[in-house]
Amino acid sequence: MIPVNKTHRGFTLIELLVVIAIIAILIALLLPAVQQAREAARRSQCKNNLKQIGLALHNYHDAHLTFPPGTCTQEADTTGVSQANLCPTNIPTLNSGWHGWTWNAYILPFMDLANLYDALEVTSPPLVFIDDIRSGDGNNTARKAEIQQRLETFRCASDPSPTLFDKRAFSRRHVQNSGETANNIEVPLTNYVASHNTNQAAPIASWDCGIYQGRPESFLGVFGLNSKIRIRDITDGTSNTILVGERSYTFEYADGVNHGAGAMFLNGVTATSHNARCAYGSGGINLYLPSASTPSEIPRVYQYSSQHVGGAQFLFADGSVHFLSENIEFTMPAGQWGPVQLPTVDSILESLESRADGNVVGEF
Repeated sequence: MIPVNKTHRGFTLIELLVVIAIIAILIALLLPAVQQAREAARRSQCKNNLKQIGLALHNYHDAHLTFPPGTCTQEADTTGVSQANLCPTNIPTLNSGWHGWTWNAYILPFMDLANLYDALEVTSPPLVFIDDIRSGDGNNTARKAEIQQRLETFRCASDPSPTLFDKRAFSRRHVQNSGETANNIEVPLTNYVASHNTNQAAPIASWDCGIYQGRPESFLGVFGLNSKIRIRDITDGTSNTILVGERSYTFEYADGVNHGAGAMFLNGVTATSHNARCAYGSGGINLYLPSASTPSEIPRVYQYSSQHVGGAQFLFADGSVHFLSENIEFTMPAGQWGPVQLPTVDSILESLESRADGNVVGEF
């Protein structure tokens, strides 16, 4: 009996290539869907962060009958002083580049971060906490690590960024352009900045850096230098007024300069060198403008931005969070406006950034 040889037919090269092509097509179809799902989750987390910040701001308002100051010129011991009266009305010798505690430092106790609030010694001037950090061997590692911890509630997961705000460093009284040194400390980075004005920072009444002359009326938003804005001061309505918005670390201008997002705890109190941008936001959304030498430089530095496609998320004064398109109507000023003039509110975004312009805002 002659044995029958059975042959087993395998894949041909063409069939194998067809299978590989089908798998590649499936991956190409599924990968964007997976990425979109991840971005949707990150965007949802960002929205939740802003809602938590909004709740903390309202709890602060309930406790102190005012929103916290945007930045506080606190150069005297204020131990035991009510938080509603933390900021002196006049500091006659406020020098260029000085800094103060910010709105996000004052709401820490209302975000289950009371221990961090105590570690910062917010009831004392910033120089006290910086001196403590630099005490002993000149580098109090344990305390610095506690203060420089990454705070996820103040971060947007869509924006890849370092733990620390590396665009500025803070010495005993000054904001430094350089990074951390033996005398300067970097603070945690945040992607959320307070609504200050419609197109630039206005913390001082004079460009003379040697003299501080407070003009609380010179900002149109909710947070300013030594501000004490109450809900009743938001006459445009809490549902039509921005409290906090996003700023991306990685978003760049056309000339390659990025914002650096924002800083936790500390902010410059003069407009020089853009130091007041550390905690403030104003202007447009995701604006790509030309070089930093243009007249629109200051509005650009303070603007809002995000890594979400098409716009950024904003916390409103009623506690709601809205995604605003980068194409929302916004009028870029022709140049820098001076310290004695107020900007003209003539666009939808500017109206949302202003607490009491009286304009009627439609859909946004």
